[in-house]
Parts: sequence; C-alpha cells; structure tokens
Amino acid sequence: MALILLDYVFVLVLLFLVYSFWRRRNSDLPLPPGPRGLPVLGNALQIPQERPWLVYAEWAKQYGSLTHLTAFGTHLIIINDRKTAHDLLDRRNAIYNGRVHMTFAGEIVGWEKSVAMLQGPRHIQTRRMGQTLMSLASVQQQCGERMTAEAHRLLKNLLDKPQEWMDHYRSSAGAFIMLTTYGTEPGKEQDALIAEAKEVVERFSVAATPGNWIVDFIPILKYVPAWVPGFRFNATGKTWRSQLEHLVHSPFNKVKTLMEKHAAPPSLAANFLESNPAQNEELIRWLCGSLFAAGADTTVGALASFTLAMTKFPLAQRAAQAELDRVVGRDRLPVFADFEHMPYLHALVKEVLRWGIIVPMGFPHRLSSPEQDTYDGYRIPAGALLLPNAWAMSRDTGVYGADVEVFRPERYLEMKELQGMAYGMAYGSPVFGFGGRVCLGQHVAYATLLVQIASILAAFDISPPVGKDGKLAVPGEVGFSSGVVSHPEHFETVIRPRSAEAKELVQAANAFE
Repeated sequence: MALILLDYVFVLVLLFLVYSFWRRRNSDLPLPPGPRGLPVLGNALQIPQERPWLVYAEWAKQYGSLTHLTAFGTHLIIINDRKTAHDLLDRRNAIYNGRVHMTFAGEIVGWEKSVAMLQGPRHIQTRRMGQTLMSLASVQQQCGERMTAEAHRLLKNLLDKPQEWMDHYRSSAGAFIMLTTYGTEPGKEQDALIAEAKEVVERFSVAATPGNWIVDFIPILKYVPAWVPGFRFNATGKTWRSQLEHLVHSPFNKVKTLMEKHAAPPSLAANFLESNPAQNEELIRWLCGSLFAAGADTTVGALASFTLAMTKFPLAQRAAQAELDRVVGRDRLPVFADFEHMPYLHALVKEVLRWGIIVPMGFPHRLSSPEQDTYDGYRIPAGALLLPNAWAMSRDTGVYGADVEVFRPERYLEMKELQGMAYGMAYGSPVFGFGGRVCLGQHVAYATLLVQIASILAAFDISPPVGKDGKLAVPGEVGFSSGVVSHPEHFETVIRPRSAEAKELVQAANAFE
C-alpha cells in the first residue's frame, strides 16, 4: 500500500514539474513583433484613425502575420492572414470568443446589448435563437417571395431615376431588412426608420472605432461631467443612446402590438417571439435591432461595390448576363429557384464581398481564458484583443491568386479551395467574421444580394459615362471610406435598361405588386 502511495506521489510531482516547466517555457516566449511604443501610452498614438486596415497591412510586411501593439496596458494583436485567423478564432473559438469592453460604444451609447457585444450565457442564448437565420435555404423559404417583390421595386426606382441609384440602394437595403425582420411594408414609417438607421450606423462606426475615445482606455473618465472641456463625449453618447434605443424599440413594439391583435405580418421578430419564452424578450428585441441596423448599411456598401465593379470590369457583367439569359431567358425576371443553376452569379456575389469588402476590420475577439495562449512561437497574453484585418486577408495572393485587385469571379470556379468552406469561409471571404462570432445575418445578407444583383443584371446595363472626348470615362482609383463599415467613395456610372423588352418587364412586375 505504501508503495502505491509513493507511486501516486511520484506521478503527481512529475506532473507538477512538467506543468511548471511548460509554464516557464511559454512565459519565456516573446510577444509577436510590432512597432515600439512609449511608456504607459504604448502605441496609443500610433493606432491609425483613418483606414487602419491599410496601415496594418503595411506593418504586416515588416512584422509578419501577427502584429503586437499596446495601448494603456491593453494588448492588441492584429491578425493579417486567414490561416492564422482560422487557427486562432475558428479552431480555438472556445477561448477566443470574448468581446472587447467598449466603454463609449457599449456603456455610454448603449450598444453593449447588441449581438456584437454580448458575452457569456446571453450571447449563447441569442445565437441559439438566431439559428433560424443560419441556413440559406430557410431564408429563401421564409422570405424569398417578399425579397423578390422588393427587388422589383428597386428596379422600378432605377428605371424612373437611374441617376439616384445610391439613394435607391439605401432605401431598398433598408426595406429588405425591415420587411424580413419586422414585416414592415413600404411607406413613410419605413422610410423614416431607414433614414434613422443610416444615422445610427454611421455613429456606431465612429463610436466603435478603436482609438477614437480615450474613455475606452481610461474608463474612469466616464464619470467626468460633460461640461469639463475635452469631455463632451458623455453628452454626445447620451444623444446617440436615445436615438439607438428608439430605433430598436419602435418597430419591435409595433410587432408586439399587432401580434396581440392577431394582425402581425410574417417576420423574424414574430417568429422569435412565438418560439421563445417571454423571459427572452429583451434578447429578441436587441437581436432584431442588431440585424436591422447592420443589414441596412452593409448591404448598401456591397451594392455600391457591385456597381463600381460592373462599371470597371464589363467582362464580368457580360458573363453574368449571359448566364441569366441562358437559365432565365429574357421574358421574365429571375427568382430564387433559378439561382441553384447559376454558379457564375454566386461567384460574382462572392467576389463583390471579397473585392469591395465592406467590413475591412473585423470586430475584436478577446482571449477570455485566464491563461495566456501560444501560437507559432509567440505568446498571447490573457485578455489580449485580437483584431482580424479582413481587408488584408481578402488581398492574400496565396489564397486568391496574384490578381487580387482585379474583379474576377472566375477565381471561385477555378480554385477548388474557394469552392467549399476553405478556412471556414462560407462565402469565400472573411467579411462575415470568425468562429462563434460569425455574423448571424450572413445568410440573409447573401440572399438579399443574390436577388438584388441578379435582378439588376437581368434588367440593366451598367457602364462608365461617356467623356467629352467621346470615350468611356472608366473610373480610376476609387477609395473606400473609413469606419467599421466601408463604402466606395463617389464615382460616376450610367445605369440603363438592357432593352425595350427589359423595360417592359420591370414595369409589368411592379404593375401587379
């Protein structure tokens, strides 16, 4: 018996020594490389305020796939390639699914209740409720007809006032997501909420940009009165919070009222309320609000990128239209049932999401484990924030080929690794996020773009304007705006019906809707 106890003691001592050696060895590992900072401030003054993804991509050439920064003691690690993001954020999702605590955007403005910032059990509950969105087939089945009808309204607006195409995209994107989320039909109420959503999302982009607010690094400053010079952010946050809460509560409360009268149209909000216990109402309310706010702006950016691509790369447009003519013909407009026979259309939408990536810097993931992690010979401190540079990943020549700046949908048909779920990318690019934080609305967004882009290409030609010299004035280098959601900056384009028959199709489709 004594010998057995000695054996146990020996094994325990051996395990302790191995664990101590492992911890000591990993503690000796270096942090990922990065630019040298200042005492206390760290790299706070070096964090770029405008288009940070471009700066981080340049730093990656010097420091590698992981770039380490600090700001007031907080460790920031930029991930610049998809394999590293997959290894850490997908495969090790269990310890990298934490979110950064944003004092300004979260506490002061109120976004802490949104899906993007939830953590722990509330985050898990919300994702479980959102599983109805996690299938492209279910989105098409639940919302396909209404999405098609809204696409037809977009075509009518483009036909009537083609020069106002960007306004039509914004109105249509908001209408799509409102119709899907709340069942709200077109009208003054819908238009007002869409305009409000635009402003709320623009303010969120400013509120959530890392480095914009000193209170995010020194949270105690939230208690400083707003009248103190330099601390107006508290008053600003209060105003923004009021608008955000109105956007979240107003359409949701209307759905509840209509449900009590048994008059609510089909919607995700109604489905969530019917299929989940009453104690989850606040989670449902903010899940719907998050989908509405995010979808109303990101879809606009994607449609603008699509229009820019069609203006600059006419061969891709012609190839997609040839497929539409072959599968659909020219005597009707496309419907969801057609899309399973249109591989080039899917490739084109995926290329839009990659080439004109609308969320160039993914939301930060926090290492939630109390222990540090290690990767590729480096240590990652507990609590570190990992910021995925989705723009750099979308330009990875090792994944997409040497011509990453060219809009070429064929790459998704030629490269086997892009045809499936390479590195966990459901739609061929990192635009929808990673691991347990992947965008809940990704299938709604993709389905929306499918029907909108297919409908536009079936009915219209998109081309550069004709210059004073009589030649096509193809846009040159077009920049993208800064912020959480990025849109192409202004460029000139012309949208006109493909034929007299296409014009009649658009008019006929709207005559019956």
